Amino acid sequence: MRLIGGRHGDTRRTEPWRRYGAATVAVAATAVAGARAVEADSAWCKALRKPLWQPPSWTFGAVWTPLYATIAYAAGHALGRTMTPRQRTRLISSLAVNLTLNADGSGCSSLEEAPSPPR
Repeated sequence: MRLIGGRHGDTRRTEPWRRYGAATVAVAATAVAGARAVEADSAWCKALRKPLWQPPSWTFGAVWTPLYATIAYAAGHALGRTMTPRQRTRLISSLAVNLTLNADGSGCSSLEEAPSPPR
């Protein structure tokens, strides 16, 4: 990617729409993968004994939506601040690990084959 010269020594590597767009696509893919993996209405998941402090299910969408939007914004912003290819690679790798863990870390995801929960 080519460097774009700007005011005050600005050395952003890509246009903002490209950075934020790439981050948004990656985060949206994570959200879709995580949502598809969750089977919160399954009999197995409903049979789990959950802690009293677990919030109602509708709150997860209310919390995860702004959280993912914040992750996309922060990733796009951070990509604009990297100065070396090594920094950029480390940032993208860290983001990929974070998003993979977010998508895979959904509770009650495809666990129908798991042992029955203790009673």
